[in-house]
Amino acid sequence: MDTVLERLCRPTQRKSRRILSGLMALVWAHRYPANLFPDCRLKALNGETNMIKFCLILAIFLTTPFAVFARVPNDEYFSELWHLQKIKAVEAWNISIGSKEVIVAVLDSGIDLDHPDLKDNLWKNEKESPFDNIDNDKNGYADDFQGWDFVSDDNDPSPTEEGASNTDALIHGTVIAGIIGSKGGNSIGVVGVNWDVKLMPVRVIDSAGTGQSDKVAKGIRYAVSNGADVINLSFTGTVDNQDLSQAVEYAYKAGVVVVAAVGNDPDGGVDMSKSPIYPACSKGANGEDTVIGVSASDENDDKANFSNYGASCTDIAAPGTNIVSTLLFNPSDIRFEDAYGGYWSGTSVAAPIVSGAAALLRSVYPNLSVDSIRSILKLSVDPLNMSDSVLRAQMGSGRLNIANAFEIAKQFATDVASSQQVSPQVMNSESAGVIVAGSAAGSAPRVAVMDYSGTVSKNWFAYAEAFLGGVNVAIGDVDADGAPEIITGAGAGGGPHVRVFSLDGTLESQFFAYDQTNRSGIFVSVADANSDGRADIIVSQGSGGSSEVRVFDSRGTLFASVSPFGTDQRGAIRASAGDLNNDGKAEIVASRSRGYSPVVRVLDLSGKLILEFNAYAPLFLGGVNVSVSDIDADGKDEIVTGTGA
Repeated sequence: MDTVLERLCRPTQRKSRRILSGLMALVWAHRYPANLFPDCRLKALNGETNMIKFCLILAIFLTTPFAVFARVPNDEYFSELWHLQKIKAVEAWNISIGSKEVIVAVLDSGIDLDHPDLKDNLWKNEKESPFDNIDNDKNGYADDFQGWDFVSDDNDPSPTEEGASNTDALIHGTVIAGIIGSKGGNSIGVVGVNWDVKLMPVRVIDSAGTGQSDKVAKGIRYAVSNGADVINLSFTGTVDNQDLSQAVEYAYKAGVVVVAAVGNDPDGGVDMSKSPIYPACSKGANGEDTVIGVSASDENDDKANFSNYGASCTDIAAPGTNIVSTLLFNPSDIRFEDAYGGYWSGTSVAAPIVSGAAALLRSVYPNLSVDSIRSILKLSVDPLNMSDSVLRAQMGSGRLNIANAFEIAKQFATDVASSQQVSPQVMNSESAGVIVAGSAAGSAPRVAVMDYSGTVSKNWFAYAEAFLGGVNVAIGDVDADGAPEIITGAGAGGGPHVRVFSLDGTLESQFFAYDQTNRSGIFVSVADANSDGRADIIVSQGSGGSSEVRVFDSRGTLFASVSPFGTDQRGAIRASAGDLNNDGKAEIVASRSRGYSPVVRVLDLSGKLILEFNAYAPLFLGGVNVSVSDIDADGKDEIVTGTGA
């Protein structure tokens, strides 16, 4: 019996033709129905359940036409590429503009192999001799010197019209390729996230905008076997196909970064925790997070209205509205007479921005693992500008920031957390004779207790072993029993889960400091805030979290809350507390993460501002860590700062 496998083609991308096409172009655009491809409600052929159809996520969002002309220098067009400014690509290019050693496989509807802005960045199979009908490299594909077409099963991975076709579907793969790696510095057109890169064309989507899961799986395996570092998947389906998920896991285990769009819905997006979308929601056999799922944000860092969401499938957001890129170019065909154009909207165009970022990281740090790249991208984000904190947490850790990613990548590349973080646990642990350390992002969430020689006496996982966001730690006697406790907070990507352990690793208490659905991570510190003789727990959130610094006792009872930088603050806040003016009452000391001025503010527990100052030069934006301690043993607390928050 045939198995019905439905995939409603949800609109997510739209191309408005150049302004010279006039009224006819606008009428043509308006003629698209809400469901672009009604025949995408498909039945598995001959009952083969592994032949699941995928549809390109194409858009219906018509915007004002953008006047673009083929072969015009990209110096003019760069100003239209707002997404590159937003993700701080310009700053990142001071470190790297990409590398021809990095290969990004574009599994899509094919790439225009002759496009003037792409041809210099296309991958070539140097082991294969073209047109001799011999599989020279013994990879199973004869004459695949420029990629492979898994739709037609031939060696021409350029867009091909077969039967029913859709113009946007034919163009789609070339749009995606240009976003990742349109050649930079060549005086024409646009520029990709990478000026230099190798784009591997792998055609798995037909000219109608649909594809089959078995062919996508073959395409993934082909890309891995031929040296891809990154694979971009800008299409979606609604069924978790085993062959496809195994192919994605194969790529993950081979060290290939797989990036996928989370998909779109015109009615505000779909909650993927209820209705999973694949391959973005694909997992490994043991639950491994094998895919970097990408949601779409708009020019204001808000959620793009159409973007799907869901914390279990979405890792990060990237710009996904009004994107200009390369187009399938054929000046003799009126449909393809423009080499460049826009505007395109959808998670389909957000995903290649993240793929480009992963490739850019690998151009400098080729040995970074897939998990490390995911963690770096998630930890380096800018916060989304969304008032709905619950929904914001479902959009990923925040919006991509490549410049920040390079700063954080330095730590992963050396396997050392290099920021000058100052923390009360080291300075206040002398009575116990111990140092407590929490793992850095990218590692399992381990806490270690060691003596001053570095000998570890105890270590354990503060949270689930699979969590890789790092652990923030503090140490203090929170129950007034004469022995210090270890307080932990989950790093970026983790919930607001505070845990209190004894020095031997016994869990003594735990609580949630903020909304449990938020995944911004938390910072913890300790101080006797209410002068009752026992240390209290000061908690603040990472990027995209609450503006509030909250103070709790060891049982999780909240007794103070202040917003040091106003209620609209979205950046990560670091906080500590201590009696700075020797009046017997504690003050809150707070600073902010990178991207903000180096202002340190001191407030009382009611939120009244007492003092503020710049810890570093006013133009410094590298982030400030703060701690409070009596470092000179004069009976008065001092503020200690470090950079790199």
